[in-house]
Amino acid sequence: FNDILKPLHIPVIYNVKAGHCTSKISLPFGTTAYIDADNCKLIIEESAVK
Repeated sequence: FNDILKPLHIPVIYNVKAGHCTSKISLPFGTTAYIDADNCKLIIEESAVK
């Protein structure tokens, strides 16, 4: 992490149980979201279903 991603100075979320793992969550595409790094939260601001 420190060698590759930290120098990019971009928001990064890691160690999330999403995608190709046994226990996972769904992350919607095309929605507005932001990272609250101070509180360790990913805030999805709109519904993925219209």
